[in-house]
Amino acid sequence: MLIMKIDITPTPDDDTVAAIVAALAAYDAGAPEELADAGPRASMWAAASRQAAQGLPPPVTPAPRWAEAERARRAERWSNGIVGL
Repeated sequence: MLIMKIDITPTPDDDTVAAIVAALAAYDAGAPEELADAGPRASMWAAASRQAAQGLPPPVTPAPRWAEAERARRAERWSNGIVGL
């Protein structure tokens, strides 16, 4: 699994960190009103293109197949047979 790693160079001083935290807190306080007017959410195509731009593989969601459904049906009816007596 790939994990996003952010490397900040040079290391910020305490004043810069405090300013960043204050800016994020101010953004978070006003976020619900601003996000309501933001419009429609991005599509899955946009999310996949952002991941591709970062060098990550696109998300893979396998389509369900009949073989998997049949395997699940057989698994719920499975028994040990005469050995399980």
